[in-house]
Amino acid sequence: LMLSMERLEELCEKPPQRIALSATQRPLDEIARFLGGSTVEVDGTLTPRPVTVVDAGARKELDIEVVVPIDDMGDLGQMIEPSLSDPATATPMRRSIWPSIHPRLLELVETHRSTLVFANARRLSERLATRLNELAAEAAAAPGDGPIPGPPTVVGAGDEQFGRGAPVGDELVKAHHGSLSRERRLQIEDELKRGDLKGLVATSSLELGIDMGAVDLVVQVSSPGSVASGMQRIGRAGHQVGEPSRGKIFPKHRADLLESAVVVERMHEGLIEETHYPRNPLDVLAQQIVAMCAMDDWPVEELTAVVRRSATFAELSDEVLGNVLDLLSGTYPSEEFSGLRPRIVWDRVGGVLRGRAGAQRLAVTNAGTIPDRGLFGVFLPDGTRVGELDEEMVYESRVGETFLLGASTWRIEDITFERVIVTPAPGQPGKMPFWHGDGPGRPLELGRAIGAFIREIREEKDPLPRLRERHGLDELAAANLIAYLEAQFEVAGAVPDDRHIVVERFRDEIGDWRVCILTPFGAQVHAPWGMALQARLGEQWGADVELMWSDDGI
Repeated sequence: LMLSMERLEELCEKPPQRIALSATQRPLDEIARFLGGSTVEVDGTLTPRPVTVVDAGARKELDIEVVVPIDDMGDLGQMIEPSLSDPATATPMRRSIWPSIHPRLLELVETHRSTLVFANARRLSERLATRLNELAAEAAAAPGDGPIPGPPTVVGAGDEQFGRGAPVGDELVKAHHGSLSRERRLQIEDELKRGDLKGLVATSSLELGIDMGAVDLVVQVSSPGSVASGMQRIGRAGHQVGEPSRGKIFPKHRADLLESAVVVERMHEGLIEETHYPRNPLDVLAQQIVAMCAMDDWPVEELTAVVRRSATFAELSDEVLGNVLDLLSGTYPSEEFSGLRPRIVWDRVGGVLRGRAGAQRLAVTNAGTIPDRGLFGVFLPDGTRVGELDEEMVYESRVGETFLLGASTWRIEDITFERVIVTPAPGQPGKMPFWHGDGPGRPLELGRAIGAFIREIREEKDPLPRLRERHGLDELAAANLIAYLEAQFEVAGAVPDDRHIVVERFRDEIGDWRVCILTPFGAQVHAPWGMALQARLGEQWGADVELMWSDDGI
C-alpha cells in the first residue's frame, strides 16, 4: 500500500495529503511512521515526513456480558446415556452446548430491533443462521398460537436475479461472509436496513462496519480471538453519539471462556494489540519493481529513492536490493533457479532498469500477495455471481444437489472446471457448505495477558467480584471459570500461566503415550515451536512424530 503511495506521489505535481482513520491501532507513533514515510535528501539520508496525530480522546462506553447458558461446561463432550423412553436420545450422543445457546440467541434476536451475530468461521455462520430460522419457524407454527397472517410480498431492486420475492419475514436472519459475492452481501445488508431481516450472522466480513445506526445488539459466539476484533465487532452496536455498544459473548467451551474474560477486560481498558508494519517484505518489493519497470525505464538511483521513501523499506540495504534486482534480471546464485524467467533488464553500465516483454501483463494479472485458495465461483445462469465454494466441497457435490449459501438454498445445474452454475431453490433442504482455512491464532500479547490473569485469579481468595465487575461474566460463567482452573490444578498440580509452562503426559484410548505442552501464548508461538520439536524428535528417534498445536498448547 505505502510503496504504491510513493509511486503515486512520484506522478503528482504536489504530494497528496495522507489521512488515516482507525479506532483499533496502537501504538499511534508506529502507525504515523507507516503512514508518512520519509523524504530522501540529496546525500541519501531519510527525513521522516511530519505527521499530526489527532486522538479524539473519547472512549466508547461498552456494555458487555459473557454468558454461559449451562451449569457445568466440564460435562461437554461426555456421552449421554441412551434413553428408551425419549426418542431424541435413543442413539448415543455427546453432550453439546448448542441446544442451550440456540434458544438464547433466538430470544435475543427477536427482542431487539437489529442484531448482528458474529461467528469465527463461514461454516458456523451458515449453520447458526439456518438453525435460528428453523427454530423461529417451529415457534411460529406451534399449535395454540392461532393462524399466522401471511406477510406482504416485497421485491426490492435486483431481488429477482437472486430468486427472492419471498414473503418478508420468511427468514429471520441470513448469513453474511466473504464467500458470498459483494453484490449478494450488499443486498443482504439492505434487507437488514429495510427491516426485512431481524439480524445477520456474520464473520469478519462485517467487522469493519455496516452503514446503519439501528444495530442495538452484537452477539459474539465464542471469543473474538483478539481485543481489536472484539472492539470492531461489538462497536457495531449503538453506532450513535452517546449510545453504549451492547454486546454478549457466548463461549463454546471452558478455554474459550477464559480467553473471553480477558478480552472483555482489555476492551474496557482500551488495550488493543500492538500493530507492527512489516520490514523489507521482498516478495512485495520484487512485484512492485516489475510493475514500475513495465511502464517506464528507471535509473537505479531514482528507483531506490522511491522504494526507501516507504516506511516499510526505509531500512533496505544496497546489498539486499541488489540481490532482488539480480533475481529479477536473471543473475541467479545457482542452477536451481535457472527455471525462472528474467522479468527486467538491468543495464549495469548505464545504471537503468527496463521491463522485458510481457512484464506489464504479468504485473497486472498477478497483483497482491494473497495466494489462490482453490475456490470455485458460484454463478447464476445469466453470469451473476452469488459467491464461492471450497474446491473439496465442489468435488463431493453433484449436479441436481442443493446446498445453502447465505442461508438461502441453491440447486446445482452444472459444474465446470472453475465455476458452479446454480439456480435458486427456495424452501428446499440443502447441505451445509464448508471451507478450509486456518485462523491467524491468538496474538502473543493477548496470550501473555491471559497468563497473567490466570496467575492473579489463582492468588485471589475471592475472585468472583472481580470476574463479575471487571470481566463481565454472569454467575454461571464465573463459577465455570473458577472450576476450570481448579480442575487443572487438581490433575497436574500446576496451571499454565505467564510464568509457568506445564508438561503433562497421559495414555490415549489405545494405550499409547501422549505428551502435552501447555502455555497460554497462542498458536503463533506453538506452531513454529511444534515444527521445530517435530523435526528434532524425528531426527533423534528416526520416526515420524505425530504432532498438533492450538492456541493452548502442543
